[in-house]
Amino acid sequence: MTFRSLALSNVRGNWRAYSAFILSSVFSVLIFYLYAAFLLHPDVQSGEIKGALQVKQGMLACEFLIIVFSFFFVLYSNSAFMKTRKKEFGLFTLFGMTRGQIRKMVLYESASIAAVSIAAGIGLGMLFSKLFFLALGALLGSGETIRFAVPPAALWMTAAGFFALFMIITLLTLFRVGRSEIVELLREARKPKPEPKLSVWAAVLGFLTLGGGYALAMTMTSRTFLVLSLPVIGLTVVGTYFLYAQGSVAILRLLMRRKRFYYDRTKMLTVSQLVYKMKDNARLLFVITVMSAVVLSASGTVYVLQQLQKSQILDHAPFAIGFIERGEGAHQVIDPAEVVRIVREEGLHITRQQELSGLLGEHLAKEGSTARKDEFDAMIVSESDYNREAKVLGRKTAALAGDEAVLILPYQEMESYRPIQNGAIRLSIGNERLKLQLTDQLAGAVTSPVLFATYLLVVDDARYAQLNASAAPPESARQLRLRLVRLGA
Repeated sequence: MTFRSLALSNVRGNWRAYSAFILSSVFSVLIFYLYAAFLLHPDVQSGEIKGALQVKQGMLACEFLIIVFSFFFVLYSNSAFMKTRKKEFGLFTLFGMTRGQIRKMVLYESASIAAVSIAAGIGLGMLFSKLFFLALGALLGSGETIRFAVPPAALWMTAAGFFALFMIITLLTLFRVGRSEIVELLREARKPKPEPKLSVWAAVLGFLTLGGGYALAMTMTSRTFLVLSLPVIGLTVVGTYFLYAQGSVAILRLLMRRKRFYYDRTKMLTVSQLVYKMKDNARLLFVITVMSAVVLSASGTVYVLQQLQKSQILDHAPFAIGFIERGEGAHQVIDPAEVVRIVREEGLHITRQQELSGLLGEHLAKEGSTARKDEFDAMIVSESDYNREAKVLGRKTAALAGDEAVLILPYQEMESYRPIQNGAIRLSIGNERLKLQLTDQLAGAVTSPVLFATYLLVVDDARYAQLNASAAPPESARQLRLRLVRLGA
């Protein structure tokens, strides 16, 4: 019998013992292939799938995390499996096998397991890839079905990457194989396990860090994502490890102290065995949990990024079409009726049209400022017109009187950035100089920022009527009309 046939015979004969290791390897290959198949999909590469390019970088990072955790996952699974075979290695040594021959046999076994795991993982990945593409298409909201495809690059990347991973793990295993004496190997199965030691501080630390991580995650917003993401990941990873390593032991020890529960029928055997099992498998459970979290988080990242992008676009530009014209009755840009006709010809649905009258306020700056770089233009609108649009979009309304004014900043991200300080301001409407009292600045547009209407300056209705009257006739270039169109499904 050759070493190759002996290795294959060992795999077939010990299939039940090998199954856990093989299944864990197949799962790792399956997940990696699914992500690689999407990233290397022809339609993703060409940019034909809407939203795919925006999440591509995030999924590439997830691929890296998957391969890293797969390495530790498979390494620990292999190490735990090799420990159970120490008696078998002792018998082989007793029958005359050298350490080199045992290592050669282990190498053949690992190569055959790697081939089976990679083939099964890729096969299952191809089988479930269409379902995975359908789910991603729904999350991206592309409106188009991602067609089934088997990218050759994904096949080679998965096969070559995981075969290299298995060989690296095998080399690490070979260094440990054959170092123990025969007597130690034969006695390994009968050697009593030490009683798991409980560290109360480690258990408490596990619960606190895990709870703290989830508490931070619940308070996270799109603005604090970059700041809090790393602390959340760190706390949850540390908490998960200590939860399995010490938290589970602490809970089982508490159950053992409850005499009525512990001595009830076979519960004593079950709980006492669980203490050892949880201690032995803490690392494996930790790696499985973290890897599953990476996979689920990656899937969630696709959806969250797509939703955040959509929300940000709608926040920055509530209307799909916008144009501004000088003069009340002028149509220098395009006739609004023509816009409606073109939109409907394209099969698009208009959900709302908005017309907002205003005045062109130029050289707006703080009173006393002489620097031209501090000046900017804004569209002056009445309080009632602004409040009407603000209520539709759920924005904060304004309450003004006399010469008071409120500046509307175009983006929510400008909440902490103020282009001008509150207080006395100056601006020009044509040749007319104007002084107002800026009382507040609100972030978030009620219109799509277009040219002069990027910033809105809201004034009291009576004050606006006075300014508008002085800007007559209606054809005056100082008078503006902003026209906006919102599209929907």
